[in-house]
Amino acid sequence: MPLADVFTLHGRRSASSDPADERAFFLDVLAEYQWARDAAGLMPGTIDKLVKPVIELCDHYATVPWRIEPKHLDRYFAGVGKRARSTVRAKITNIDGFYAFLEQRYAGEISRLFGAAVESPVDPFNGPRQREAFLFQQGRELLWWYVEEVRGMFRDDPEHPLAPLFPSERMPGAVAALNMPISPALVPATFRRALKAASRLHLPGPVAELYPHLLRHACATHNYERGMTLWEVQRLLGHEWTTTTVRYLATAQADPEQACREAAGRAVRRLVSDAGSLR
Repeated sequence: MPLADVFTLHGRRSASSDPADERAFFLDVLAEYQWARDAAGLMPGTIDKLVKPVIELCDHYATVPWRIEPKHLDRYFAGVGKRARSTVRAKITNIDGFYAFLEQRYAGEISRLFGAAVESPVDPFNGPRQREAFLFQQGRELLWWYVEEVRGMFRDDPEHPLAPLFPSERMPGAVAALNMPISPALVPATFRRALKAASRLHLPGPVAELYPHLLRHACATHNYERGMTLWEVQRLLGHEWTTTTVRYLATAQADPEQACREAAGRAVRRLVSDAGSLR
């Protein structure tokens, strides 16, 4: 380990710090990122939105991505880059995605060439939060069916503490031959593509195509129509503003006043039931 540290320090000392070289390398990497996204099937307009926030941030500080720190990101989006909350969140997500590419493919080379560590400036304090929603009414039964009847058919150990709930069937041949205990997990894009294909095959109604965020809207609408209050739906979705939740419920048919009365009635019945059980 000490010898490895010496080699690392020696490499960093001999690394180039010419801004022109770093800028040229950044432009080459950016072009490759665009090619990779194009190969993944993204439209040119979408690819443009992915790279623009990175270019804007680096141009503002006249530097390259591996010189950007979280404080720089905070200052930019709290100052000249300040926009609508949803716009800023989308840009930060795109910046974080570019850094994932940079870390995966070029972290070692950037360290050798420029003596810099590649690390995303998006951290838990300025990054997008996790989004979640409860299962539909039949979701619990469906999930248990999958766990009990399907999950064990994969070649890894489903009882392993790190085993993914939805492992991938498509493993590289070399990995499959090793019979490793953990299969690679499905990525969000895999679920999105499968949902899109299934909806085109099986949806007979006016909605011809499903995507993950639409399921989140549907979950909020169904819970509201069943009597959940607006405040409860807001908490369920993790929204900061009630106006955001209201936009989710644009297709809801429930009467808000009636839903409120029904929710209050259920609360009273629970209290009476709890009081009776304590006697």
